[in-house]
Amino acid sequence: MKIAGQDDSDRSTFSQREAELAELLKRWDPIGVYGSEDQNPDETEYDDLVRPLLSELESGAGAEHLRVSLMGALRRDYFLDYVEGLDEFCSGVLVWWASSSNT
Repeated sequence: MKIAGQDDSDRSTFSQREAELAELLKRWDPIGVYGSEDQNPDETEYDDLVRPLLSELESGAGAEHLRVSLMGALRRDYFLDYVEGLDEFCSGVLVWWASSSNT
């Protein structure tokens, strides 16, 4: 998975589903932006992951594929070797995806 470019991660153009996924990423907060002492964290920190992750879901990715793909993007673009809660996040995203796909 390759993260989206700036033009493809503009929150103002997000659909309802994309906005929900952005919120899930924000709650997970893999790099700790929202738990830091910064009083004004960037609300769009993970928006570059939204559309690529959604594309993975639309193509039927399972938990293991999501985990490997997302970890690859986080390693390559965020310079992380380990992310706490990755498995739980991927499982939760799949539950969200299944429920949002049925509405």
